Amino acid sequence: MKRLLFSRWENPFSSGRLFDALAECARLPDVRLEVLQNHDDNRWWPIKVRDWRLRMLLAGWSTRVSYNMVSSYRAVVDACDQLGYDTVSALASSDLQILIGRLGLFASRKTYRDSLADFLKSSDARQLMTLTNDKIIEAVALNVKGAGYKVAQCATLYAKGYHCGVFPVDSGMKDILGPCLGIRLPSGAIAHEVMRRQIEEVLEGSPEQYHALRCQTGYAHLVIPEGVPPTWWAHLVLIYFKRLYCNSGTPEGCIANHNHEVGCYIKHRASLRPPTGLRYKGRIILEGPDRAGKTTIANSLKKLGYFVVHCEYKERHSDIVTHYESLLDIAIDPIVFDRSFISEVVYGKIQRGGSRLPPQSYENLLRRLSNNGFKVLYVTENQTVLRDRFDATEKGNAGVETLAQLMEEYDRAMNVVSNFVPVIRIIPSVMSQANILELVANAEK
Repeated sequence: MKRLLFSRWENPFSSGRLFDALAECARLPDVRLEVLQNHDDNRWWPIKVRDWRLRMLLAGWSTRVSYNMVSSYRAVVDACDQLGYDTVSALASSDLQILIGRLGLFASRKTYRDSLADFLKSSDARQLMTLTNDKIIEAVALNVKGAGYKVAQCATLYAKGYHCGVFPVDSGMKDILGPCLGIRLPSGAIAHEVMRRQIEEVLEGSPEQYHALRCQTGYAHLVIPEGVPPTWWAHLVLIYFKRLYCNSGTPEGCIANHNHEVGCYIKHRASLRPPTGLRYKGRIILEGPDRAGKTTIANSLKKLGYFVVHCEYKERHSDIVTHYESLLDIAIDPIVFDRSFISEVVYGKIQRGGSRLPPQSYENLLRRLSNNGFKVLYVTENQTVLRDRFDATEKGNAGVETLAQLMEEYDRAMNVVSNFVPVIRIIPSVMSQANILELVANAEK
């Protein structure tokens, strides 16, 4: 019966529509920034998690987590990675509540964990990772409560790796981008699977063409295994386009809502993003020790129209120099980076046995800051304030143990940075948010 259902929708949509959409979306600066940040090491599904069973669990828990909750979600990921899958899958309800309660929807997340654990213990799952993507997705969707095709796609991709060929389709893609791309979809949850298969077929049919497009639109340095289509890249381009341009703004003005036949002109959707009309402008780097208040300032600036890029430490980053060069060169205006390569130098020296940035590369990146008109907000506090901000459970955290050395190294680093770009010192405990934002506005005049 299911085979017959799929057969009705197996004729793929026009490959030209997908190509044109990716060509338009991939060139957008804010989309490009997000893709560059999340391609080689994704914020939601980080590569540091090695156990494929835990990856399946975390992929299910990542659903219905808003971007405002990403820090809470990553804390859950880190905690689960330390505990390991076997421990997390056996936690009592009260302990699980402590671990994941901050994500909300506890009952649903617990049901998913319990059902996934039962499924992975069954004989049907022993050879799961040897099956095709289609069969894994179908097995998870049919046998794990709370999964369905949407979650099963994400779980399969994360379990097998970014470049396994799975193109996850969330509800926004199905409901908004599907019609815009001219994809005929059935009603119900099966539409997620139909759209996934159609897009994958197009990408797999012309991998060289899409790799060429990827390189032409500024993503040539991304790490993709030889011989596979850029499916993960295409997914990120469209998912971030959808988030940045389709989830807000004026959807009633999108021509795809009125005429699906012209929905391939996806570029019109981007042109409808309303102007902000702000007096705030410019390019800002937020730097300083943990718990100083950088992310709070970044969130305040985001409300004023700044595009925020969170630069997290990624242990397995393949080419950190090229990564930061690309981010700085395509920075839009106004933009704020919550951390940068400066953190790599400071934290690398104090906590990681050395920076991954050679001295000459560090100097070249500082010159790039200057050439691109950046200013640095050095967000800091006195040691007592910072120590009090660490939770009681984090007293053994390396950030606490090395705090004095970190602050000294930051002071030295900022002296060097100030030779290239303006450095503005911010102490949040003695300044109101209004004062800080006014300082930012004045600095950008």
